[in-house]
This record gives sequence, C-alpha cells and structure tokens, in this order.
Amino acid sequence: MVVDCRGMVTMPGMIDMHWHSLLTSLPIQSILQSDTAFVHLAANAEAERTLLRGFTTVRDAGGRLTRRSMPSMPA
Repeated sequence: MVVDCRGMVTMPGMIDMHWHSLLTSLPIQSILQSDTAFVHLAANAEAERTLLRGFTTVRDAGGRLTRRSMPSMPA
C-alpha cells in the first residue's frame, strides 16, 4: 500500500516517559473507593484516548493507589 502524503506532515508516534494511566482517568478519591475492575476500565479508556492523541509509547510511572502506598490519604 502506498499512502500519498504530499502536502502533509508525517511524524513518528510521540513518547511520554512519565504517564499515570490511573491518575489521568479518575480522581484519586474515586480510585481509592471504586471497584478495581472499574478503575482499570477507566484507565483503559484513557490509554485509548492517549493513543488517539498520537502517543504510541508511554511509561506508566505508577500503579494502583492504596491507602498503604499513600498513607497521607484520608480514610
């Protein structure tokens, strides 16, 4: 397949080296109080939106938040 790109700009996918799939999808309080499956579905939707914005590589700089990992969070 040949794609005619005359008059257009092409670029490789962007890379985000500090991205939080969970924190960009929901507020922290929702993450702490919601069902794990729901949180991961929201993170998946955010990952899809990130791909559509042109990022083809991300480095997730965190993971699921818990009260143990963030002791300063209110109960």
